[in-house]
Amino acid sequence: EPTRLEVPTITRAKDGKIVMGADSPVPAIHYTLDGSEPTTSSLRYTQPIAHPEPVLVRARVVGDAALLGPEAEASLDLAKTLWRVRSVSSQQTPGERAEHAIDGDPTTIWHTRYGARTPKPPHQVTIDLGEERTLLGFTYLPRQNGGNGTVGRYRIAVSLDGQRFASAATGEFGNITRSPVEQRVLFEAPVRVRYLRFGALSEVNGNAWASAAEIGVIAVPQPHE
Repeated sequence: EPTRLEVPTITRAKDGKIVMGADSPVPAIHYTLDGSEPTTSSLRYTQPIAHPEPVLVRARVVGDAALLGPEAEASLDLAKTLWRVRSVSSQQTPGERAEHAIDGDPTTIWHTRYGARTPKPPHQVTIDLGEERTLLGFTYLPRQNGGNGTVGRYRIAVSLDGQRFASAATGEFGNITRSPVEQRVLFEAPVRVRYLRFGALSEVNGNAWASAAEIGVIAVPQPHE
């Protein structure tokens, strides 16, 4: 029976480094960061890769006799190592704090307060990116363990100084109830940003809550040193 080589996994760790792996021990994983096809002559993965910028990663397992396995591809956005929550209108503490929306872990969530005195929308969280960046858009990953709080209508505002905010995008996530995958929304034009304010104007089922597994950005890459 011919050797079956698995598809490697590609993820970004909480420290911003790129991590690759496989469910079983493999001879080698070869990868590229420039969009080209990975071959036996491409870089070999030996340890997590420090590359915080947006990047297209392509990788494949190389077996005995230079046998190439199926290719894996991942478009990774800007690492969140410098990010901080500057303010949040509501959060369910301690387990569903706003910080969970920028921790790089899709299994944790930000959820607005529920129970007694549940606040009504709109809800918002303001994020400090830690540096000025040119953004093309933003991303929203709804919670993956249920639909409560999934955002329907949204409003994004941006700022350079954290005081004066300008609207960058307003709209509604289409079909997010049936397809709770990452939503990628482009701005009408690139914008220079340090602070991003994510506003949840409504919940898909008309409830008072808002939640998010991850909030991210689509950034213009800077040269990697």
